[in-house]
Amino acid sequence: NEVGMLNCPGGAICTPDSGLYPARQQPGHGCPSTEELPNGLATFIEEVLDISMSARTADGRPVLKGFSWFNEDEAGGTYNLKLQDKDGRVNELGQAYMTACTKWAQQSS
Repeated sequence: NEVGMLNCPGGAICTPDSGLYPARQQPGHGCPSTEELPNGLATFIEEVLDISMSARTADGRPVLKGFSWFNEDEAGGTYNLKLQDKDGRVNELGQAYMTACTKWAQQSS
Protein backbone atom coordinates (compact mmCIF):
# COMPACT_ATOMS: atom_id res chain seq x y z
CA ASN A 1 0.00 0.00 0.00
CA GLU A 2 1.00 3.59 -0.58
CA VAL A 3 0.45 6.51 1.78
CA GLY A 4 -0.93 9.90 0.78
CA MET A 5 -3.57 12.44 1.78
CA LEU A 6 -6.95 12.60 0.10
CA ASN A 7 -8.35 15.94 -1.06
CA CYS A 8 -11.91 15.26 0.13
CA PRO A 9 -13.90 14.91 3.33
CA GLY A 10 -14.24 11.48 4.94
CA GLY A 11 -16.84 9.09 3.66
CA ALA A 12 -17.36 6.17 1.32
CA ILE A 13 -16.88 8.18 -1.89
CA CYS A 14 -14.12 10.76 -2.41
CA THR A 15 -15.18 13.73 -4.48
CA PRO A 16 -11.96 15.75 -5.00
CA ASP A 17 -11.97 19.41 -3.94
CA SER A 18 -15.15 18.95 -1.88
CA GLY A 19 -13.63 19.37 1.59
CA LEU A 20 -12.69 22.38 3.70
CA TYR A 21 -9.35 22.89 1.92
CA PRO A 22 -9.78 22.16 -1.82
CA ALA A 23 -6.45 21.51 -3.55
CA ARG A 24 -7.41 23.69 -6.51
CA GLN A 25 -7.54 26.69 -4.16
CA GLN A 26 -4.10 26.00 -2.60
CA PRO A 27 -0.69 27.05 -3.92
CA GLY A 28 0.73 24.13 -5.91
CA HIS A 29 -2.44 22.16 -5.14
CA GLY A 30 -0.92 21.16 -1.79
CA CYS A 31 -2.48 20.60 1.58
CA PRO A 32 -2.49 23.93 3.44
CA SER A 33 -0.94 24.74 6.77
CA THR A 34 -3.54 24.49 9.54
CA GLU A 35 -3.53 24.39 13.33
CA GLU A 36 -3.36 20.57 13.16
CA LEU A 37 -0.78 20.56 10.35
CA PRO A 38 1.41 23.66 10.81
CA ASN A 39 3.56 22.70 7.80
CA GLY A 40 0.77 21.09 5.77
CA LEU A 41 1.71 17.74 4.23
CA ALA A 42 5.23 17.99 5.66
CA THR A 43 3.73 17.76 9.16
CA PHE A 44 1.47 14.90 8.02
CA ILE A 45 4.35 12.81 6.66
CA GLU A 46 6.49 13.44 9.76
CA GLU A 47 3.66 12.39 12.09
CA VAL A 48 2.64 9.33 10.04
CA LEU A 49 6.23 8.08 10.03
CA ASP A 50 6.66 8.82 13.75
CA ILE A 51 3.54 6.76 14.51
CA SER A 52 4.73 3.99 12.19
CA MET A 53 8.23 3.94 13.69
CA SER A 54 6.88 3.70 17.23
CA ALA A 55 4.69 0.66 16.50
CA ARG A 56 6.11 -2.51 18.09
CA THR A 57 5.12 -6.17 18.33
CA ALA A 58 4.27 -7.65 21.73
CA ASP A 59 7.92 -8.74 22.11
CA GLY A 60 9.29 -5.28 21.18
CA ARG A 61 10.27 -5.74 17.54
CA PRO A 62 9.56 -2.83 15.16
CA VAL A 63 6.52 -3.34 12.96
CA LEU A 64 7.51 -0.93 10.16
CA LYS A 65 9.44 -2.72 7.41
CA GLY A 66 8.80 -0.41 4.46
CA PHE A 67 7.06 2.85 3.60
CA SER A 68 5.81 3.92 0.16
CA TRP A 69 4.68 7.51 -0.43
CA PHE A 70 2.17 7.96 -3.28
CA ASN A 71 4.21 10.80 -4.91
CA GLU A 72 1.57 11.91 -7.43
CA ASP A 73 -0.09 15.25 -8.14
CA GLU A 74 -3.83 15.01 -7.45
CA ALA A 75 -4.10 11.42 -8.72
CA GLY A 76 -6.94 9.41 -7.22
CA GLY A 77 -8.38 12.38 -5.34
CA THR A 78 -5.18 13.38 -3.53
CA TYR A 79 -3.45 16.69 -2.97
CA ASN A 80 -0.15 17.30 -4.79
CA LEU A 81 2.02 14.67 -3.09
CA LYS A 82 5.14 15.16 -5.23
CA LEU A 83 8.43 15.20 -3.31
CA GLN A 84 10.14 17.35 -5.94
CA ASP A 85 9.23 20.55 -7.75
CA LYS A 86 8.79 20.51 -11.53
CA ASP A 87 12.45 21.50 -11.95
CA GLY A 88 13.56 18.41 -10.01
CA ARG A 89 14.52 20.16 -6.78
CA VAL A 90 13.46 18.55 -3.52
CA ASN A 91 10.55 20.54 -2.08
CA GLU A 92 9.45 21.03 1.55
CA LEU A 93 7.51 17.76 1.51
CA GLY A 94 10.49 15.90 0.03
CA GLN A 95 12.76 17.35 2.70
CA ALA A 96 10.34 16.22 5.44
CA TYR A 97 10.25 12.73 3.86
CA MET A 98 14.05 12.50 3.74
CA THR A 99 14.35 13.73 7.34
CA ALA A 100 11.78 11.20 8.57
CA CYS A 101 13.41 8.35 6.62
CA THR A 102 16.83 9.31 8.01
CA LYS A 103 15.37 9.21 11.52
CA TRP A 104 13.91 5.76 10.78
CA ALA A 105 17.27 4.53 9.46
CA GLN A 106 19.06 5.79 12.59
CA GLN A 107 16.53 4.01 14.83
CA SER A 108 16.93 0.80 12.84
CA SER A 109 20.72 0.63 13.13
